[in-house]
Amino acid sequence: MADTSLSKFHSFDNHHFFIPKAHDLETPPKICVICIASCKQDILHGVWVDMSQEFEVIHDKINDMLSRSPAKNPSEWSIFAYDGFESLSLNKDEGIEQIHEKAIFLVTYGKWGIKVLEHFDNDIYLAEEAIVNHYQGKFRSELDFAMDLFDKECGVTLPDHAKIYVDYESFKKVVFGNDYFSIEADRETHVFTVMKGWCSDETY
Repeated sequence: MADTSLSKFHSFDNHHFFIPKAHDLETPPKICVICIASCKQDILHGVWVDMSQEFEVIHDKINDMLSRSPAKNPSEWSIFAYDGFESLSLNKDEGIEQIHEKAIFLVTYGKWGIKVLEHFDNDIYLAEEAIVNHYQGKFRSELDFAMDLFDKECGVTLPDHAKIYVDYESFKKVVFGNDYFSIEADRETHVFTVMKGWCSDETY
């Protein structure tokens, strides 16, 4: 594996440093793992591994790479580079289990999911909890959601000529100041109910 083939990816050694489903990822999230023993002999021996695969398959690919190493008795490996994780960063010392969780989240929810993940400071468990149990749908805007919610709360859909008598803007501010928050992604507004116990620096 030549060094030049890795230059366009996020490489730790060169210091360049998962409801809507995913249909927008250009490449599956993957990492390049290399044999440490080979590196000590100035030989870059490794393999790219799709981290969205079954966990056992990932381990098998890594072990297969080690078994074909030109070094004697190779047993240790390291992450050399990664690709396809969009705006998410990986830590060189991050465990395979954690990276696998991120990859599964990405292929499940795509770039929209990344926005949710970023909102929750890259906490996958909180992000998935929000998506699975607190997601209210996507709307043109917060105002669009507030108008829809107002009609549902009143149990009636107001005709257009009557809507001018309702202060939807003030209602929106109350709604998103207490019980709901939104995330913008792909020119759409995704609305969630506020999760009890979660506190963000953002003002809804």
